[in-house]
Amino acid sequence: MIEGDDGAHLNQYPYYILPTIMSHDITAPLLEENSNVLVPFAHGIAIDETLPDNVTAQALLTSSSQAYCKGDAYESNSLEKSDGDLDGPFNLAVAAENSETGARLVWLPTGYLLDDDTDSLVSGANSDFVLNSFAWLANSEQSISIHAKELTMSTITVPSDVGNLLGLGITIVLPIVLIIVGVVIWVRRRKR
Repeated sequence: MIEGDDGAHLNQYPYYILPTIMSHDITAPLLEENSNVLVPFAHGIAIDETLPDNVTAQALLTSSSQAYCKGDAYESNSLEKSDGDLDGPFNLAVAAENSETGARLVWLPTGYLLDDDTDSLVSGANSDFVLNSFAWLANSEQSISIHAKELTMSTITVPSDVGNLLGLGITIVLPIVLIIVGVVIWVRRRKR
């Protein structure tokens, strides 16, 4: 899956998706802490509209409506949208529960959620998401929380659109403003 919204993926990596976190017992602590989850190399998950009466399914993470799924991802040489690609939005994590049997299921779209490098990009929020999923699966609501962080340097996750705007401001706007201020000060001193 490729994310077309610059505000919903890492800069220059449209397949490293910063999804929208939906409200659920699993995601409540992440929403309270205003955390980001990073989902690399994901696939979309469809929720069937004809679920049995005793089964409920709810999206936990969703892509933007600008996301698309490459139909021929292994044969394509381009990340650009082409004919045959499926349009989003897509569910990127789903929780399902059978009220009759008490069975629960959480479907995650990628095996890279717990990759150390990926998890460190969002300061451990991916680990919290997976641990909260396990606690929900075990029906242990009281242990769903934001877990203790390691004492390592954390990184700031900047969406592509914000990174581009900051880069533009620092490399073009700031120098122009400084030059204008310098010229104004020079002209004022010259007139004295």
